[in-house]
Amino acid sequence: SLSLQVKPSPRQFTFDHVADAAVSQEEMFQVAGEKLTESCLAGYHCALIAYGQTGSGKTFSMQGPEAAVSEGAGALSTASDRGMIPRVMAHVFARMEKDVAG
Repeated sequence: SLSLQVKPSPRQFTFDHVADAAVSQEEMFQVAGEKLTESCLAGYHCALIAYGQTGSGKTFSMQGPEAAVSEGAGALSTASDRGMIPRVMAHVFARMEKDVAG
């Protein structure tokens, strides 16, 4: 948790997870994307938002490297550094296949 001494009274914020710059795309998906996707598939309203300063990596975090995005769907499905969006979509389609198969 984080405490800020602000007026008129101190504020405390808690975090489910804090990631450093060395975290992998896969780790971030396991921490945030997978649980959020499962909640969405269970019928809850969900949003995954990337917020930050210009140039801080929001697009990379959400889509992955430019090469993976521009090389087409095959690259997105196999790239180890693909972003949150292709990972979420792959998870959704995998769940659909699993549910159809029984």
